[in-house]
Amino acid sequence: MVRDRDARMEHQFERAAAPNVGDRCTQQRHRDMALAEHCARSVSVPRNERGDEARRTAKSILRPMTAAAASGKTTVHPSSDLIIPRNRPDWHGRRCLVTGASGFIGSALCDRLTRLGADVWGLGRRSAGPIESSHWLSCDVTDQKQVTYVMRACRPDVVFHLASIVAGARRLDLVLPMLHGNLTGFVNVAVAAAELQCNRIIGIGSLMEPDELQAMTPSSPYAAAKFAASCYARMLSSVFGLPIVVARVFMVYGPRQQDLTKLVPYVVSELLRGHKPKLSSGAQQFDWVYVDDVCEALVAIAANENVVGRMIDVGTGVLTSVIDVARGLASRLNAVDSLQIGVLPDRVGDPTRVADAHTTRALTGWQARVGLSEGLDETVQWFKENVPA
Repeated sequence: MVRDRDARMEHQFERAAAPNVGDRCTQQRHRDMALAEHCARSVSVPRNERGDEARRTAKSILRPMTAAAASGKTTVHPSSDLIIPRNRPDWHGRRCLVTGASGFIGSALCDRLTRLGADVWGLGRRSAGPIESSHWLSCDVTDQKQVTYVMRACRPDVVFHLASIVAGARRLDLVLPMLHGNLTGFVNVAVAAAELQCNRIIGIGSLMEPDELQAMTPSSPYAAAKFAASCYARMLSSVFGLPIVVARVFMVYGPRQQDLTKLVPYVVSELLRGHKPKLSSGAQQFDWVYVDDVCEALVAIAANENVVGRMIDVGTGVLTSVIDVARGLASRLNAVDSLQIGVLPDRVGDPTRVADAHTTRALTGWQARVGLSEGLDETVQWFKENVPA
């Protein structure tokens, strides 16, 4: 019975994917739309109630964590009865290379892969890495010879390319660093991995880069470089058959994030030191996703064959404003009155985009599990324990 239903579903998706279209990208978009539509119909909570849930988010992040959240049983999205093929390989002994391994997401991913039993090789510019359970390779990914050498040294089965230079500022002096750090570095790693016949190459996209279906101009040198890297990924997959997937990670936050240009570490660090964080109006909305969920998503993407050549959104599917997140952080420190709201100008040009969580779930079986309230609880607690006052 289940097999018959799965066969009918597959036939419907394939039929929806080929309505006299002449290119693979259009076919993939039709297939994704069909999958997402079916997944949305399968969710037991009505669409209007999901909308109500999104509207309640701003209030919920200000409330203390519930007993259910504390037990780790809360989810961002309701469960679905859709039967999704999930490839769950044994990661034990699989050799995984993580570039940018000393970074916020990279270090968390190394920890996750190590717990799964993978043979983790971390790569970065530092002479030694912070991950004790990993092999460490020192390399500048913008140098093709260095990349080729270290790739041949470790010969990975899966490559997670997280090395990146992140800066959203609109400055002319950032054009070349963004170009080399985010485009040249990606191409060097992808080509070297292809020459070694790696089974999967995972690149990291950005919510700031224009969508391939929208006629948008990149809002910064960083956004332009990430968009160009995603274009190269699609080309390398389509033309040369490279097993590349781009994971478009939305506004990630969580413990160990120490980049003070980011909202969450900036606000919490300032408040813990008795300072008053300076903010804009905070009206801009983002899809906030917890770092542990991001790591689970990357592992799920690496394990699924039906995502090669695609861009997969990694987010919750829920938008929350900057000011609501800032107030949620401050409320946990009893310091809401310390926020200086509106003293900085709003940054213009950044897209407001929510992750296509339904399609991601249909393709990979992954969905975010940590709600924003629980994630802020965990994050503030980590900063309390690790940031000196």
